[in-house]
Amino acid sequence: MKDIIIREILVNSDPLEFIEKWQGKYASKDSQYYRNVEISNKILEISSVSFFENKIDSVKLSTDPLAQHIKSDIKQELLRWVETVIPNTNYWNNSKYLQLRHVEVPLNKFSQYRKWREESIYNHVKKYDVIKSFEVFHSLFSTIPGVMFLSSFSCDIEDYVKVFNNTEYREIVKQAGNNFICGGELGLYTTIYERLK
Repeated sequence: MKDIIIREILVNSDPLEFIEKWQGKYASKDSQYYRNVEISNKILEISSVSFFENKIDSVKLSTDPLAQHIKSDIKQELLRWVETVIPNTNYWNNSKYLQLRHVEVPLNKFSQYRKWREESIYNHVKKYDVIKSFEVFHSLFSTIPGVMFLSSFSCDIEDYVKVFNNTEYREIVKQAGNNFICGGELGLYTTIYERLK
């Protein structure tokens, strides 16, 4: 696994039409596209190229005709790969959905947190075959600092979220909130995206 770039783009036109125009100017060769399942005009672009080779300058982009199709500034994240919990080398191409799970952990608790998550979060997700991959990243440059878990799945969303809505995982979230996450349990941000292209 490589370091990745993630961009969220809120558009006011058809997402697929926007992506076609965007790819011709700004996308890298390996970019994959998803739409937010709750906000259908919010696009996620994910790629594994260097941020410095493929960074987007919002000020310059504002003068591009494509800017008329973008309803907000572009949220960009450069994420450093940390480890693979459930490997699947082709998960971007093979899975219907991705979920991003962000948490910010105070650096003075980070070593304890890493040991704890191996014994709790990792052991939990490995028990469920609906999760096709589970990768761990940490932000280098990001609008949301901290840890990001990236999981992929192709089952119904309702079946997938059961993994994280059961009693065992709620206890894990409670422990994390009480001991490690900035902002407690409310410091866990999750978003599901459906593959577009």
